[in-house]
Amino acid sequence: MKLFGAPQIPLDDIVSLEKNTPNLIVYAIPVMAFFTLLEVGHSWYEKRNLYRTKESIGSTLVGLGNVLINFLIKGLLIYGSVWIYNLLPWRMELNWWMLIPCYILFDLCSYWSHRISHENRFFWATHIVHH
Repeated sequence: MKLFGAPQIPLDDIVSLEKNTPNLIVYAIPVMAFFTLLEVGHSWYEKRNLYRTKESIGSTLVGLGNVLINFLIKGLLIYGSVWIYNLLPWRMELNWWMLIPCYILFDLCSYWSHRISHENRFFWATHIVHH
């Protein structure tokens, strides 16, 4: 079994993978619109002021901002990771056992990220919403 010396990943493969991956946002928008209309209809039927237009506009704008930021971060992470991977002289092929140390490393990073967000006042300001 060869540990090092995996081939580079062509960026064209990433582009074709991205083109063939379904965009889940496209499927989520009609579902969100349906439930928004259901909320409006229920509010109107019950003659209660449950629906707030300003709140919905704000939520929609936050959602659009989230989609934009995720798009930018996805591009940066995927293309940046492949670019760095291709620069490494000791690239490793993907094997089943590599998932174990990768998961442990991911869990360690997640733990420290969460802990820092509790310890540091700047990060706590954005993390407190989670609590």
